[in-house]
Amino acid sequence: ALEYVSKGLSSLPSLLSLDEESWQAVSGVCFLRQACYAYFLLAEHALACDKLGRALRYGSYCVKCSRAASNLERDTPVSSSRGSDPWDSRLVSSTVFCAWQICGDVHFLCTKLGASLQSHLEEFRVQQPEDAGIVACAASCLQDSPCCLSMSADAEKSLLSSVDCYKFAQETMPLLPDSSSSDRRSKALAERQANAMNELGLLYMRTAAGLDFREEEKQVQLLWGRSCSCLQESLSKFQFISSAINVALVCANLGSLMRSCAHAYGARSQAAEFSQLEQDHYNKAVGFYCKVKQELRWRSVQPLVWDNVTCDLAEVYWTVSQNMHDRPPLTRLTAQEVERKTVEQLMNCLSLVTPELTHLQQQSKEYVVLSERAGDCHHKLGSIYHRNSFSTANTVQKQKQSRTLALQHYRKSLCFYLCQHHAVEVLRVLLDEAGLHEQQAQLHGRQEHSQLKAALDSLLNTRTALPHLTQGAQLPELLNSLAHKLQAVLKQLVSFSLKRSPDTLPSYKAMYSLALKRTNATTSAACAVELLASIQNIFSQSQS
Repeated sequence: ALEYVSKGLSSLPSLLSLDEESWQAVSGVCFLRQACYAYFLLAEHALACDKLGRALRYGSYCVKCSRAASNLERDTPVSSSRGSDPWDSRLVSSTVFCAWQICGDVHFLCTKLGASLQSHLEEFRVQQPEDAGIVACAASCLQDSPCCLSMSADAEKSLLSSVDCYKFAQETMPLLPDSSSSDRRSKALAERQANAMNELGLLYMRTAAGLDFREEEKQVQLLWGRSCSCLQESLSKFQFISSAINVALVCANLGSLMRSCAHAYGARSQAAEFSQLEQDHYNKAVGFYCKVKQELRWRSVQPLVWDNVTCDLAEVYWTVSQNMHDRPPLTRLTAQEVERKTVEQLMNCLSLVTPELTHLQQQSKEYVVLSERAGDCHHKLGSIYHRNSFSTANTVQKQKQSRTLALQHYRKSLCFYLCQHHAVEVLRVLLDEAGLHEQQAQLHGRQEHSQLKAALDSLLNTRTALPHLTQGAQLPELLNSLAHKLQAVLKQLVSFSLKRSPDTLPSYKAMYSLALKRTNATTSAACAVELLASIQNIFSQSQS
């Protein structure tokens, strides 16, 4: 068919020089329409066979032939010169609409090809002799051709071309007699546009993440702006077609973008206090992540998305709490307000992580990560209340309440930490817990013995974590802290026995003597375990 069209067009004089009502002009328009439809069918078949280069080539030919025919028709329809035109306007519009849509689909799919894209590019450049004549004839009737009809190896250009093709498709979308069919076609196109904009937004976000913000701040901010604009447009289109799952996915991407912005601003300021700009971006991230949960409503709708967003949201709360604690914004908040907000963020994190652990299989990668985060939150809360329990700025009642809360959070953190995965964290909590009991013993004479015994018990419990410690920079420091704390507690127990409990003096002296003799034994985790086991035996015998 295309060979006959090519011969027919070549037999006609220059189409633009013809009278629009002459039989030659009418024939030229009909030939171009026939070529347009033939190229559409070829493009459709090529796309179905995953021949993307060929599909875009034929799709671009279809569009060019249609645009050339439209230019030739000008204001006088072909049907006015003939009794009946087989190229009904609806058929023409539908063909061109589908061709633009195919071109948009090809550009979008090209961004997923990776190394195999080159073969499709080569296929796009191939041109048959009959195609050359038809395309040349169509080109003579056109002033220019949209750049989105060319194939590119650049992902950004491909996605921009995809968006442009879908816009052209929207402009040529025919009105169907059946309104429900028109609505379905309109929604399908809107979904395609939204997907392309979402991918473009993600591309800009990834590109920005690969740049050094401190060295290329303006370029990174420009990419952030483009990313946000694309994602927002994608979001509005998905909202228009009421696609809750896709709305949730785009909101999750916007949340990630806001986190990236906040992190970059924080990395730039480093030692400076936690800025309002960082806080604002983290707040926006929280808003978008909460929107995801509102759209999905239930975890069962999309378990993977729900779990990922829950982890991301919990991570935002944790990061904000860390920044509040480590870089307190004391120029705009009081110390009490900073502490209150830190505790609030930690509790928000726990409210997400704790229920999430019930859905996960124990010892799975996700379970280990979330259990560590829950343990971290409780440890941090314990440290905050620990500090408050001995602050002279607080009332006696407040100090007592803070000590109770500190101990509760230390113990809860030990319930979440897994010794085989979080041995260092377990050891740190037990050392802090021992320190809390030791400080209480020094302040409250009546509880001195019980608190010192509790401190010793916490130190002896480190045996559960010590075998899982691996060699590293932290190990010598931790073992040294353990040795000093053990000697300090046993020394105080000996002093207490001399004054008030002579019966317990021999056992405490034996334990203290053993700790002093084996000072060098805590240079390795194995030796430390052996020392603690020996002390535990003496302690158990004294209690029996």
